[in-house]
Amino acid sequence: FCFCNSFRYLLEERSARAHLRSIHTRLEPGANYLVELGLNNAADKVGSGQGWRMLHEDCRVSARWTLQAVHGDNSVETAQIKVEYPDGRVREFVEEQPQRVWSHARLVEVAAEEGFEVTGTYFTDGSAVSECTQSNRYYVVLRRS
Repeated sequence: FCFCNSFRYLLEERSARAHLRSIHTRLEPGANYLVELGLNNAADKVGSGQGWRMLHEDCRVSARWTLQAVHGDNSVETAQIKVEYPDGRVREFVEEQPQRVWSHARLVEVAAEEGFEVTGTYFTDGSAVSECTQSNRYYVVLRRS
């Protein structure tokens, strides 16, 4: 598993390839590797974001990621995390995070070159995706050949 969009933190394609090669050597033939990532983050999505809220051990936690810029193969997101404690204290974290921009077609191509076949792509609700044409978060299933 490679969750939370972390594959995109490999900013250069050669780093992503090295990662896939490393995973390939550790999996048995036919084993799956699940990658969760945002695909097709386009410049027209700058300023858009997504987030979540939850209650954890009586603390309110909220998180939001906002796309700030797209420059060629890389983008910059701002992550904002806020924790509200029962005693009234509040902690906030804000961080800019550079990430690589991937299209589904390019990910399929690179994965194939590194010994994987894409066997399925899914929205985060589990429904199958026939064509990745919109900016969204996806689960991509790679099967080791």
